[in-house]
Amino acid sequence: MPILNISSVLRNNETLSFGVCFLSSEKEGDYIWAIEAFIDIMEKHSIKMPLTIVTNRELALLNALKASFPLLRHILC
Repeated sequence: MPILNISSVLRNNETLSFGVCFLSSEKEGDYIWAIEAFIDIMEKHSIKMPLTIVTNRELALLNALKASFPLLRHILC
């Protein structure tokens, strides 16, 4: 069962985990669902949207990020 881990590096170099989501598969639709849920939570709590995201080369995730965050800067790890 794939896991999507959403975390951030803070200004003091600490890592903060925002969410962990078990996915039924690594398909674009599953990633879009998880990202949309994450966006809803961020909007509900007035959290700023990310400016940059770092991922591996998971093509379904990259496509889902482009659909959900069209202006986002992406760094390939």
